[in-house]
Order: sequence, then C-alpha cells, then structure tokens
Amino acid sequence: QAVVQLIGPDGLLWSPQNSFRPRGYHRPPSTDTWEPGRYALDSHEVEPLPGTPPGTYRLVVTLFDRERLTPLSVLDESGQPAAPELTLGEVTLTRPHRPAEPPARERLDLSVEDLTLLTADFDRNQAAPGDTIRATLLWRAERQPTTEVGAVLSLMDADSAPVVTYTLSPLIPWFPTAQWLPGDLWRSQHRLTLPATLQTGTYTWTLGVTQLPNYPITQWPNYSIAQLSITAPPHAFTPPPVEVEVNTPLGDIATLVGFTQSPSHPVTPSPTHPITITLIWRAEATASASYHVFLHLLGPDGRIAAQSDGVPAGWTRPTTGWIPGEYIVDTRTLSLPADAPPGTYTLQTGLYLPGDGRLTTPDGADAIRLTTVMVEEQ
Repeated sequence: QAVVQLIGPDGLLWSPQNSFRPRGYHRPPSTDTWEPGRYALDSHEVEPLPGTPPGTYRLVVTLFDRERLTPLSVLDESGQPAAPELTLGEVTLTRPHRPAEPPARERLDLSVEDLTLLTADFDRNQAAPGDTIRATLLWRAERQPTTEVGAVLSLMDADSAPVVTYTLSPLIPWFPTAQWLPGDLWRSQHRLTLPATLQTGTYTWTLGVTQLPNYPITQWPNYSIAQLSITAPPHAFTPPPVEVEVNTPLGDIATLVGFTQSPSHPVTPSPTHPITITLIWRAEATASASYHVFLHLLGPDGRIAAQSDGVPAGWTRPTTGWIPGEYIVDTRTLSLPADAPPGTYTLQTGLYLPGDGRLTTPDGADAIRLTTVMVEEQ
C-alpha cells in the first residue's frame, strides 16, 4: 500500500498519517496481482495539517507491507537500499486566506507576551527509553510579536524532579514569530528523544516558555500538561552464546559480537523453509539517532534476493536506547522466493541511518559478511 505525505524542513510529518483518494478515483488492484511491465494509477489527496506554517515542503511517497506495516526501501543504482521514502517533488505553502479554526476542547489558553498557547499534545502516552516523542504545540498571535518565543518541556519523575529538559527555540525555525500577524494560528512540532537511562515508571510533562533575547526568563513553571508511562527493557551486560564469533565494530555505535543460524545445518531458504539469523550486538555508545539493522541475502548477481531491515529486536530496541556495554539480541528471518535462481548467495548485515548512509567497519566496509548459502537448482 502506498501513502503520500508532506515532510517539512525539520523532517517531520505535516500532513495526516494516511493520504486519501480524491473523489471519483478508485484504489488500484492489489499489488499481488500486478504483472511485470504493467502500470497502475494510484491517486492521492494530501492535506496539510491545520496551522501548518508557510514554507517549502517535500512531497514523498512510501510503499509498505500492509500486513507487517514495514516500509519498502528505495534502491540506489547498485540495487542497495537508500531511503524508506521517495521524494516526488517540492511544494511551497503560503499563508492561508483565513487562520485555522482553534480547537474547542482540551484548551490551555496560556498567554505569554503577544502569544497564547492553545493546546499541547504528544503522539503517545506510553514509550520506552530511547523512543522518540513528537510534541505538537498550537499557538495564536494576539498581537504582532515583538520578541522570539521558545518553549521549555521537562519530564518530571514521581518526586517532581526533572529527568530531562528540552528547550524548543525557535518554535518554527523557518518561520520566526516576528513574521506572525495578529490572529494567526500556527502549529509547531518538536521531536524529543527520551534518555536511554529512564527507569520504568510514570512521568509528567511540564511546560515553560522562554522569551528571547531575555532568555532564560521562564513562565508557567511546573505547569503539568500530560503523563508518560515508561517501560524500560531489561539490560544484559553478559554476552550471550553465539555459534559464529565476528567481533566487528561499526562506527563508534556498536560491535557485532557474532550470530547464530537456525536451522544450523545447510538449507536452501524458501517460503516453506525460512532461515532465522540471531545477531548479537554490543552497544559501544548511545546513538543520537535511531539506526536500522539490515540483513541482506545477496544473489549471484550481487542484488538483494531477501532482506530484513528495521529497528533492532523487532522494532523494540532503538539504538537511541542502548546503554554502553549492554548486549542486544536481534533475531531476523529470511526466505527466498520459490523461483530464486541457483548459485551462491551471500549473507551480510550492518547498520544504517535511513536516508543517510551506513556505518562502516575499521577497514571501510559498509557491510559485514556473515556466511554463504548455496541454492541448488530445483
């Protein structure tokens, strides 16, 4: 299934999660009925979120597996994954003819200088250490702003002590408050990465506001706006057993300690005979961004014949939540299509940042070769 979305200069989503079919258009046939060389017409309607500020945005399309909800990768010229989305083009949004309508419910209506904070929302109320939270603040300009305003969000523990504080300034980097007009209603969005060391428990978000250039003047101290439930995973600092030792570092983020293959005896992977590879990683640092693991089975022509990509441990252990010295067990399953040509296939793995390349080994390789698999002619 495809979805078309609007991505801002901040890399965040500025349209609904799902795009819609324009009136009169029909969904194309299911992809499992498509034939090579044929074309499908797939029309989408994309609407910016209320209060989206003026600026230049990317229009992107993502194709994902409807059952597993995992995106397919855009491939580069060599057939290697390059990004989880394809940029179709750019669109410039201008100031709307009339401001967006303010929400009627769950209003804060907190005033500071020339602005009123109408609402503050978070995209989740349950998370794990290292997860990314998206905060959305809705502002209204009561008068022409004379100073730049920033927000301060703090996560407080059960003893009302801050465990992490985020200073969100400027509110919208490409559209400063000095350009806002009386009556304008604008949305600001912020990506917040939770500390890897958070413990299981219930935390509270509190809100403050800074005024520039008089920073750090803060208003609304300890104003509670939402709660967040944290479930921390167990951290293992004893290496688990592996069948094949590798001990190869990737950047300064992680070391692949080794792997185990199941079944352990040689088998041709197929839809009825998948192979399971368990990778053992050791965290060398807490990453500032969430790297994905790739496990690729390359065919005799060097192209990907089967793959498993995504956040480690079934999307539950982002590298932003790794603690240095701990071991992460990452189990992945591969199967070849029934018509895979015979020959020698190569299994390799590594870490990459979607849209920003792979981490490399000390010798400069961007993938770690694990083993080979023989596929015999059926």
